[in-house]
Amino acid sequence: MKSYRKTAMCILLCSSLLTGCTKEADITEISTESAPTTTEETTTTEETTTNETVDLPDEIDEQLQIIYDNYETWMLQPAIPNYDMDEQSLQIANYAVTDLDGDGMLEVIKSGSAGTALNSRNIIYEVTEEGTLELLNEDFATEWSSGPDLWSMDEFGYYTDENGTRWNITCDCYSDGVYGSTNIYTRMSIEDGVVIEELYSHRYIVTYDEETDTYGEAELYFDGDENEITEEEYNSLAVEYEDLVEGTSIFGWISPRVDGELTQPTLDQLAASYRTFIGS
Repeated sequence: MKSYRKTAMCILLCSSLLTGCTKEADITEISTESAPTTTEETTTTEETTTNETVDLPDEIDEQLQIIYDNYETWMLQPAIPNYDMDEQSLQIANYAVTDLDGDGMLEVIKSGSAGTALNSRNIIYEVTEEGTLELLNEDFATEWSSGPDLWSMDEFGYYTDENGTRWNITCDCYSDGVYGSTNIYTRMSIEDGVVIEELYSHRYIVTYDEETDTYGEAELYFDGDENEITEEEYNSLAVEYEDLVEGTSIFGWISPRVDGELTQPTLDQLAASYRTFIGS
C-alpha cells in the first residue's frame, strides 16, 4: 500500500464504535507540583479533582511507583527504535497509563506523530511481576499502517473475545493529497508480552485518477484480508464490530513538557491518568 499522508480528521466508520478517531488528543498539562486544577481542565484533570480522595488498590499504587521510578526508561528518547527519529522533536507526543489487556499489570504508553504526514508512533512498556518495566514493542507499524492514532483518541470501544482476550478498537487515517484518502480500522491487544494489531476493514476514497487525469470521487472498501468488498458488506462489518463492543475506555493523556521543557509526570498525574482509563 502507498504511504498516504495523514488527514486532519478521520472519517468515522461508525461514531459509536470509534468515537476517538478525531486527530485531537485530550491532554493534561503537567504540573511540577500536583495534578492541574485550572479552568482549562481536560478529562484527566477533572478525574483528578473529583477522585483525589479515592484510594487505588495497593497493588496499583505499587505499580504506579514503579512507573514513576523508571521514568528515564519511558521518557521521550533521542531516537525512536528502528526509525532513527528524535522522539523529543515529535510535533505531538503524550503519555498515558493503561491496562489495555485487562490483566492487572499496568502499561505506560508514549504516543505521538512525526513528519509532515503525521505518521503515528506508539511505544508501550508494561510493569512486570518482578517490579520492572518491559518494552512490549519497538513501534508496531505494519505494512498497511503506520500504527493506530492513539495520541488523537479520546473514548474508544473494547470487547472481550471467546478466549478472554480484550481487544481495543483503534483507527489510523491518511490522506494521499489530491489522489484520495483512507481510513484504516484495526483492533489491538497485548498477548504474552507482545502488542498485536489486526486489520478488520478500511475505506479508500479516490479523488484523482492519474491514468485518466480525471478528478472525481469514488469509494473502495476492503475487509481485514484486504479483499475488496461492497459498501453494504463494509457497513455490515461495522455493525458486526459495533455489536461486539461491551464498553469504552478513555486515554488520560499527559503532556511530556512544562513551558517547553521535558518534565517528569508526578505520581498524582500518573494516578489520574489511570483513573481516567478505568473511569473511576
